[in-house]
Amino acid sequence: MSRERREERKREHTSVVCRRDLLKVGPLAVSGSLWPSLLWGGENRAATEGKEVAGARAKSVIFLWMGGGVTQLETFDPKPEAPEGIRGTLGAISTTLPG
Repeated sequence: MSRERREERKREHTSVVCRRDLLKVGPLAVSGSLWPSLLWGGENRAATEGKEVAGARAKSVIFLWMGGGVTQLETFDPKPEAPEGIRGTLGAISTTLPG
């Protein structure tokens, strides 16, 4: 590739944020968003210590990260009675539990 062509391509992509720049700025953005809770969060913790916070009833969370896995249509809801154009290719799997 000629030098002129490389310079032209550089100018074309100057407005696009590259991955390396995003990785450099990402931690700064996260740390910047944490500053208010670090600076003023102590007051809120002291005020609510020993008290139940309204709406905070969950004791645990189930987080499913299925990156690169099969689609939701084929795993959570196979729809075995649906027409062939709608249902997934895997179908239902028999289990020991009813339903």
